[in-house]
Amino acid sequence: MNLLHVYGRVLALLGPERRLAWILALANLTLAAAQFADPVLLGRIIGTQLHIKVKETVYHPGHYRVALAADPTHLPEDPETVTRDTEKGPYSVSAKIDSAPKPPVLVDGLFVHSERFPSGHIWETDVRIPNIDCENCTLQVIQWMAEHGFNAQGGYTYHHCAELKISADPALPRDKGWAATK
Repeated sequence: MNLLHVYGRVLALLGPERRLAWILALANLTLAAAQFADPVLLGRIIGTQLHIKVKETVYHPGHYRVALAADPTHLPEDPETVTRDTEKGPYSVSAKIDSAPKPPVLVDGLFVHSERFPSGHIWETDVRIPNIDCENCTLQVIQWMAEHGFNAQGGYTYHHCAELKISADPALPRDKGWAATK
């Protein structure tokens, strides 16, 4: 007896409850289809663009950088900073921006600014996530600040991190050069 025959007999036995059975059957099909949508539903990123929005609530001239590493130990050092001496100690003047970044840096020199923006201003960009598998990658967005005193916890940089689960798109070639992807 094939599956469709069994299914038809069950529906015939249900009589007036047949409509409910069809609803349940469609719900099962929907759940099965959802398994294919698992990366989207469960927050997994598949070799694509990641939309980043930044709202700077306290003005600091400077720029942003985005990096991605298999774990925090593979994140890059903070940008090289040129300083000037002041009576309060060293103040940041400029930082090196890599116009052709290499892994683990995805993009450097984002939203360079030296003037205050209107309150509520939001910067937005799309950053390409490499086509890799990484169960627990660390995405780091740093804000390098000019005309800022040295901060013992972060130098001249504010660090913002998030953990991502990334799945490679099997239809695309894998990106090379990403250290110790897990």
